[in-house]
Amino acid sequence: MKRGRMAVLGATGILGKQLLEALEAKGLPSESLTLLASERSEGEEVSYGGDSLWIERMGPTALKGIDLALLALPRGVAAQAVLWAEQAGIGVMDFSGGSPPQIPLLSPHALGKEGPQWPSGKPQVSLASPLAQVLACMLFPLKPFGRIEATALCGAACLGQAGVRALEKQTLALLNGREPEVEGGHRQAFNLLPAFEGEAGGGGFAHPAEAEVPMELERLLGGPVALGLHVFFAPFFFGVSMSFSVAIEGGRGLEHWREALASGYGIKILEDKEHGLYPMPLLISQDSSLLVGKLRLQDNILRGVLAFEPALWVAEFAANLAMVGVGA
Repeated sequence: MKRGRMAVLGATGILGKQLLEALEAKGLPSESLTLLASERSEGEEVSYGGDSLWIERMGPTALKGIDLALLALPRGVAAQAVLWAEQAGIGVMDFSGGSPPQIPLLSPHALGKEGPQWPSGKPQVSLASPLAQVLACMLFPLKPFGRIEATALCGAACLGQAGVRALEKQTLALLNGREPEVEGGHRQAFNLLPAFEGEAGGGGFAHPAEAEVPMELERLLGGPVALGLHVFFAPFFFGVSMSFSVAIEGGRGLEHWREALASGYGIKILEDKEHGLYPMPLLISQDSSLLVGKLRLQDNILRGVLAFEPALWVAEFAANLAMVGVGA
């Protein structure tokens, strides 16, 4: 892909805003960036690199002169945007989880110290969902492994800005002794909601149903994966907390596996008992790392917990890949 302009579609969503921060940190100049969103956000002003950028309405004509479109959109909207990009003959990075199998599915799990590489000859790529990405990054240094069991507690931001606003309103109502208004389903506040197949998060990054994450993981790791995954929506705002257990090869102690995990992409081992610091959503609001801790080994089963902020995690990798994609 030639060096040129990027467009962020869904620039006012949770992931879109993180993408802008990450691109600004990478030094992408404002004149190389176009911000697109829905009609209701058209005309909003966004600060970027000391300049002001204006939100334009998404549509096929808005992609004129663009070389790479970053689709921080819910799945249904992203499908239409992919068609616009194909008609315009430009590159696409899709975060929605709705791309067909022939589109390369990317994750940072195998990078190590190497930088991201845009697949040769592929104008369109899809980034794996945050849950699949972090599982791939955690499991890759543990190969070969057996069955994995994991339970993920996802904050309201996994349902996009609408999820955050709903939790704010519901919590405020309950704390003031009022029953909150809920638009369909059950309330999030002071509750724990299991995710069911067919549900997907909005706000710019995919939150596939439990059945989709194992399929993504098999594509990323290149073979069958025995994964038992349970996903819940929890009553906190940002981040994901996950407990896991992995069947691993015998004969090696806990320290070996701790060091193996520490070598994985973006992983920080956090087990500070003196200060009471463990992986938790509270600690990753400004950290794009994957925090892993509370590691235990028993009968060749490695157990632990991890925490990460999906939008930060995805945006950091995506910004690096996008800069490579346009030759910046």
